[in-house]
Amino acid sequence: MMCMDQSEQNKTWVSEFKEFLDGEPCEVPQHLGRKIMEEIHHKLNPPLGQVFFRLAIVHGLISIFVLSICPQFGIQIIPGMTGLTAAFMRVGMPFCMLACGLVFMGAGIGAVIFLFPPEYIKALKRHELFHLVLLTFLSCGVLVALGEVFAFSWIFLWLLGGIAGSFFSFEVGYRLRFGH
Repeated sequence: MMCMDQSEQNKTWVSEFKEFLDGEPCEVPQHLGRKIMEEIHHKLNPPLGQVFFRLAIVHGLISIFVLSICPQFGIQIIPGMTGLTAAFMRVGMPFCMLACGLVFMGAGIGAVIFLFPPEYIKALKRHELFHLVLLTFLSCGVLVALGEVFAFSWIFLWLLGGIAGSFFSFEVGYRLRFGH
């Protein structure tokens, strides 16, 4: 079989497209048109539960890495490794809790921005407050349940840092990825 060169292929495609445009218009059956529109709508607007589930899974996987360089609530992936926590503690416990929340949540959300398909990111953008605050509280709850119990004031600072890290990471990543 002979191969066509690029210009012959282009001429063939152009002529076939012109033939298509010149053809008789036909009515698409209403049920088929509705089904296609529903399918497109579903793909462009994934269900909130599905978006949050994937968000939590990716964030959970990234959290393992974050905990290995920044142990939090007494949870250390690498025994004896204090990583960023030691540096943050030099400034003081309040700063440490704030910074740890920021790093923990910011890293997970930053990864999500570049790993998720655009329609999931845009669904997150439409419900940003809900998803990011819920994930921050869920993450804090899991860390507290698995680690050491701290005073509420320290947990509050971690939550504050986590929410700030989530929103900062999401907004910066969104602008880098989509340019607006």
